[in-house]
Amino acid sequence: MSSYIVSRLHQLSESHLFLLAQDAQNRIGSHMITDQPDVHYIETQKAIVEAVGEEIERRKEVGTLQETRSYSSTN
Repeated sequence: MSSYIVSRLHQLSESHLFLLAQDAQNRIGSHMITDQPDVHYIETQKAIVEAVGEEIERRKEVGTLQETRSYSSTN
């Protein structure tokens, strides 16, 4: 995944982080059901979900997480 994307996650609000992770998870699901799933695309989306989770954990550690939603990459 692009380091540019990861470097920009800190600029997103918590709501936008959750939406990004949800969108990536939905994209994974929709690509997994095809006859010939694009493995590279799926791995990229998984990396986005993981990076969002790491950003949320970082915000929890430094005390800047504003929202109380729980997040799990298995949602």
